[in-house]
Amino acid sequence: MLEPAGVTVSRQLATGQGNASPGWAGGQTAGPMQECCLMIDNARVLAGRRALVLGGVMALLLGLSVRAASAGSSRAKASPEEPDGEYVAAVTAAEADDAQKLWNLTGEYDVALGAYLLELSLVHDGRGRITGTGVYNYTDAKDAPAAGGKADEEVPLVVTGVVKGKDGVVVASLAMQGTTETVVDKEVLRITIRMSLALDADGGLLEGVATVVRTTRRLGSSSTSSDDSKGSFSTHCVLDLPVEMDGSYTLDMFLSTFGETVSGETLLELSNGDAYPLTVRGKCGDGASALSLTGDATDAGAKGIRIKASVVTLDDGTDTTPGTAELNTFAAKLFGQALRWPAAETKGPSPAAGAAGR
Repeated sequence: MLEPAGVTVSRQLATGQGNASPGWAGGQTAGPMQECCLMIDNARVLAGRRALVLGGVMALLLGLSVRAASAGSSRAKASPEEPDGEYVAAVTAAEADDAQKLWNLTGEYDVALGAYLLELSLVHDGRGRITGTGVYNYTDAKDAPAAGGKADEEVPLVVTGVVKGKDGVVVASLAMQGTTETVVDKEVLRITIRMSLALDADGGLLEGVATVVRTTRRLGSSSTSSDDSKGSFSTHCVLDLPVEMDGSYTLDMFLSTFGETVSGETLLELSNGDAYPLTVRGKCGDGASALSLTGDATDAGAKGIRIKASVVTLDDGTDTTPGTAELNTFAAKLFGQALRWPAAETKGPSPAAGAAGR
């Protein structure tokens, strides 16, 4: 590779090889004038290199800016297209109002009931039913209310319940029951708990009242024995929702069109990460498609999910990202909740409008 003169001269002087310039003999010391020339040459070389680097950076930034502007322009000019491919409709917690959010109570909970602790593991299905298990733990018998039992006792529970919701108001009713035998006291201990809860969406919790009923029976005695005892108490209770449950959800649609008929599959994904498969049937019209989505019959958790929506599919997808699906109207019954929003009654754009693919 050829080097600029200043670089060659500097290297020769540094190594003592050859003549750096006419009139300089190898090993001779360069005079002031020659040193000045060398400094000027080196400065010119460095300035040239810096200009090349700066020019390259500017060209790179300009290219990125042009590509970003092109992408933004493409997104802004997205137009409705016939459903054919993958599309995503996203209802975000930040843009949706309470009546458009979807809540699922599946998760683990620790609940204080007076002096006692209740541990719950719940599953919330597409029909709005709650099933699960629990453990009722005694803590300090000295501080126990009337319905309490012995210290360090644990009673396993079977939990059932139902969730109902409409217009952003969501309530849950839970019932649980369990028995255990106490070896020391030779008693059969039965615990029954009922909860009436309401959702506090802003606080991310369920709040309400729990009633605990305790019944003990001496082993070997009849149900009418004088050794039997019964007590109960009611207390305020709070269940903190899993941190990821914020009411948002997405519909990941895989659609195809034959004539005017639209068919395909959709994956309903909740903010807690749970996903439910749906089947899609519908018709495409002028700019929008009328779609019916139902829970896949082979998935127990998806049974009971029913959605009808007017969907606009946009042509802003790429080879690696899905297109946008805008929900103009939406009516659904799922997880015990009724969601509905006509476009005319929605403040601003629908919560799924303009939501790009993941």
